[in-house]
Amino acid sequence: AKLEISYLSMIDGTGKEILAGKEDNVKVVELDVWFANEKAIVCSVPKDGEDDPLSGDGSNVLFFVAEENLDEELEKLRAA
Repeated sequence: AKLEISYLSMIDGTGKEILAGKEDNVKVVELDVWFANEKAIVCSVPKDGEDDPLSGDGSNVLFFVAEENLDEELEKLRAA
């Protein structure tokens, strides 16, 4: 399965918004999904010319975990 994520901005660990720029500058990332349920998603960023998406050092593998208290966890990461 595939997952496509597009975004105009993101929030860094200090709470600062980083803009992608103009609307025609929207960032798009396409991911291969290997596992997904209500608690976690395992994806990989496709590598050009690679048949095995899990080869190498794993730097292209993303693991998303559901967070019940997202605001609280983000607040812990903020720079004081």
